[in-house]
Amino acid sequence: MNEWRTVKINEHVYQLYESCGVFCSLVIGEKYALLIDTGYGFGDIKSRVRKITNLPLKVINTHGHVDHIQGNKFFDEVMLHEADKKLIKFHSSLFVKLTMYLGMKKSLSAEEKQHVSQFFKPNRQKLVYIHDGYKIDIGGNELEVIHTPGHTQGSVCILDKKDRILFAGDTISSHVWLFLNESTDVKTFADSISKVIAHKSAFDGIVSGHSAAVFNTTTLDK
Repeated sequence: MNEWRTVKINEHVYQLYESCGVFCSLVIGEKYALLIDTGYGFGDIKSRVRKITNLPLKVINTHGHVDHIQGNKFFDEVMLHEADKKLIKFHSSLFVKLTMYLGMKKSLSAEEKQHVSQFFKPNRQKLVYIHDGYKIDIGGNELEVIHTPGHTQGSVCILDKKDRILFAGDTISSHVWLFLNESTDVKTFADSISKVIAHKSAFDGIVSGHSAAVFNTTTLDK
């Protein structure tokens, strides 16, 4: 996939394809809109959001990896679990950005290549560190943060009971990476999945950070 596109899941929820297999999610409330992840930052994710809504924005990163945080540069304040505090600092570094760019530059679309310079701009957003059970009120809808260490120490899922969707970042998908230095052991990840399963009656679909598809809850058992 090499084109930016928007997938409408329902009246309030959108998946925004950002770059190189990364999706960001947007949930529209009555008073605010919540942007979940900001992608690599090759495109102007904020302008993409503004084509959908003019509501004030709240922004959260599901974890601190480069492909979920580099669009943070377009926002003043971003939420992140405190356990990924060191990780986001490292993944915002010029070293990581350069390494990622050299590995993926051949896969970038013509439009993305035009925005390479902004990929290297520093992220100066204020980070607000959140915790398990943190509530995000967007007006008429209060979403809950579930701390799910596994892929990274500070990975989170975001539960939207109103739309009955779990936004899972990289915690739940068709392929979960647990071999990174910042990953937990398998038992900790399994405990996180059990924690999510305990909330299963509150959602029907799972949205991940690397697919436009909505997974059903049987993915948890797998």
